[in-house]
Amino acid sequence: TKGTGTGTDSVNKLESLEHTIFIEGIPFEYKEDDVKEFFIKHGCDDILQMRMPTWQDTGRLRGFGHIVFDSTESRNKALTELNGQNLGRRYITIQAPKARGSGGGGTNGKPREQPEGCCTVFVKNLPYRDITEDDIHDIF
Repeated sequence: TKGTGTGTDSVNKLESLEHTIFIEGIPFEYKEDDVKEFFIKHGCDDILQMRMPTWQDTGRLRGFGHIVFDSTESRNKALTELNGQNLGRRYITIQAPKARGSGGGGTNGKPREQPEGCCTVFVKNLPYRDITEDDIHDIF
């Protein structure tokens, strides 16, 4: 969910690790608004963006996410004062985010090597029925 930030300064902040935290331990029954309310209650009210993944089948939060603040003061307060706090009977962990490509996927952030002449395109969210390889080929 995007906040009220405007202009290129906000765009830069949305991409900045210095304005972002990673939070985990969020109760599954919580909604984004509940998490936002927690931060506002604790003096970190300048949230620009919340990136909270949800389960596809239920729409419930997956228990972790990234929050971008307008100020580094709010980010630092969240890291130092809110880490380990109780949120809905669960203790949350708040950390500085890792740089993109610095983990996960088992490739250590490096792209997988492709055979010579290989051109691979990953396409997701295709329907399970009524589509053929020729249909996909026609699109590209």
